[in-house]
Amino acid sequence: MKFSYDADANALYITLRDGDVARTRELDDSTMLDVDAAGNLLGIEVLNPGSGWPLTGILRQYEIAEDDAQMLAACYPNAYMVSVG
Repeated sequence: MKFSYDADANALYITLRDGDVARTRELDDSTMLDVDAAGNLLGIEVLNPGSGWPLTGILRQYEIAEDDAQMLAACYPNAYMVSVG
């Protein structure tokens, strides 16, 4: 897992695995998910990451390695509390 942050855009990108992005799914106004052709989650882009984002919903919808899920929950506790409607 890799993290990159663009301070000018206040955007966080989390790379979960390498692969070719087949589509980008918009969860809400500030959260986009990159998935491959098989539907595997490759990356998460979050605009304004400090304001909360639907990590709980993402973890319910996609298979993410347990250690990666635990790290995300620990690093972003506010995000973990937000769920997808």
